[in-house]
Amino acid sequence: MAENISVETDDYGNTVVDMTIQYDGHRREVVGLFMAGTDLCEVRVYIRFPSRLNGREGVSHGKLLPMPESDEDLVAFTESRATSVAREMDRTPILEAVPPLEA
Repeated sequence: MAENISVETDDYGNTVVDMTIQYDGHRREVVGLFMAGTDLCEVRVYIRFPSRLNGREGVSHGKLLPMPESDEDLVAFTESRATSVAREMDRTPILEAVPPLEA
């Protein structure tokens, strides 16, 4: 369930949805960016995983779709995509930094 939800329009006409979701027992900070175009928008969802190595961020691939008509639709879509991205990131191994070889 999403908490701390805000929906704003930036200086470029893009809609930014900011929220916190619960996933796998942890709180995840989420930003949904709906980039306005004509009748379609490009959507990107960013998730911060503070417990992961280097605070790794997840980014969903941009996706073109009809612009949602209400703030409730924007929030519901962002929450759904964020959960999908979080699930995908949990399946993706994190490569740890390898120290440089001695010369």
